[in-house]
Amino acid sequence: AARANRSTLTSASPSQSQRTMHLGLLPLLAAIWLHQTHSTYLFMSATAVMGLALQLNFLSFGVAAMFVASQPTLLRGYRAPRRPRRFHSTYEGVEAVWETVVVRIAEQLAAQGMPDKRDEIYLKLFRVDKAAFEELYGLAAPGIDTQRATNARQPIPARKRMAIFLCWLAHGHKQDQLAFMFAVSQPVVSKILKQCRKAFLEHVVPVWLPTPPTGGMLLDVEAGFHAEAGLPLCVGAVDGTFFHINRPLQWAQSYWCYKRHYGIMVLACCTSQLKFTWVACGDAGSVGDAHVWNTSVFKQHLLAGTFDLPEAAQPRGEALPHLQYPGREAGPRRAAVPPYTRPLHTYMVADSAFALDERVMKCYDAAVGHVQDRFNHAVIRTRRVIENAFGHLKMRWNICFTNHITDPALATDVAYICCALHNFCEERCTEHIGMLGTVHAAVKDMARMAGHSDAARRAGRRTRAIPTPHATEVRDALARYMAGV
Repeated sequence: AARANRSTLTSASPSQSQRTMHLGLLPLLAAIWLHQTHSTYLFMSATAVMGLALQLNFLSFGVAAMFVASQPTLLRGYRAPRRPRRFHSTYEGVEAVWETVVVRIAEQLAAQGMPDKRDEIYLKLFRVDKAAFEELYGLAAPGIDTQRATNARQPIPARKRMAIFLCWLAHGHKQDQLAFMFAVSQPVVSKILKQCRKAFLEHVVPVWLPTPPTGGMLLDVEAGFHAEAGLPLCVGAVDGTFFHINRPLQWAQSYWCYKRHYGIMVLACCTSQLKFTWVACGDAGSVGDAHVWNTSVFKQHLLAGTFDLPEAAQPRGEALPHLQYPGREAGPRRAAVPPYTRPLHTYMVADSAFALDERVMKCYDAAVGHVQDRFNHAVIRTRRVIENAFGHLKMRWNICFTNHITDPALATDVAYICCALHNFCEERCTEHIGMLGTVHAAVKDMARMAGHSDAARRAGRRTRAIPTPHATEVRDALARYMAGV
């Protein structure tokens, strides 16, 4: 019986081992088949099959694992980095401000013969009318219209993304508020703002915030200021303001300004049409206007004569005013200077925070006589232009004083974009300026005529704006020229 049992087991063992060997080849064949199909989840699928084969045959599992590890293509789908998320995160079936107010109601008003009502909706939301909105989209489209539809869903329209960005600039809303208004998620709003900011810096700012005018273009700028207040050879009004930010994470104290908030400096020069010709943003709020001006490249170009009028130019057919210097005698520590006469150069108009220079004119501290009074009145009217420009800038784009930005670099980019959009709106949307109001700075100008800046007046001391040599003679020559003396 024992021999019979042993013979039975011996005869049965080959067939059982053959069945086990055949079952052990299954994971190897499955791995080869997965390799041929180029599936994305090859490694995960092969691992699952070999885990099942572990219960069948450990040796076959090891052979299949070695085969999978030796094939780089099997691990390609597993090691590939995650693709960037597309702008598809929207609430399906939910209509928000863009779908209801802008697309439906505004277009219905235009179809009913009331395009002004449609433009009013665009102005309240985005600070530009319909035509200006489409023009801006045409400029920024190469950097915004980059998403394509997939089999899963349609992307967020590029115009809606630009509308979210303009609404953020116009009102300074938080990201969760924008997400609720436009029915998108907050992370998508963050990505949209970053994408549109980059697109506007690359495609809009170079067009609407170009380099300062030179050559023949200066004649138009000079003619505008002469018609505004009667100042000859004036090619710009320069002043500074603050772009409000929250407390930065680093060097917060340096961004604290005398107006009791954190901010960055925005120094700008504009024309008589309230358009910025030069802007410098990014300096800490604790520094003054004069420091930013003295360290700017624009001042170096101005002193070098880059923005002088052409030599043969005679604005309005008049002879340019000349400086008649009487000369001076030699002293113990100075050389003699003979009398001479030379034409005056172009200059900027600024407030008392700046030092009097041949290229920077400001009011007399204490005007004496009709000549100086008339010159002060002309300077005040000219300086009011830059104050009104800052007023229009902040009334249009509330993000300049109402925002939740803590990064000064981000605030600098946003400030440049707002200045470029200000120039765009001053040329394209001037007929709607009544909706924003006008900021008149006559009271502020008269308060600064005494030679005190705001910060110095608060501290109770006079500013140390030392005039450069021949600066007073140039100012006197301009005053006499305007008075006809």
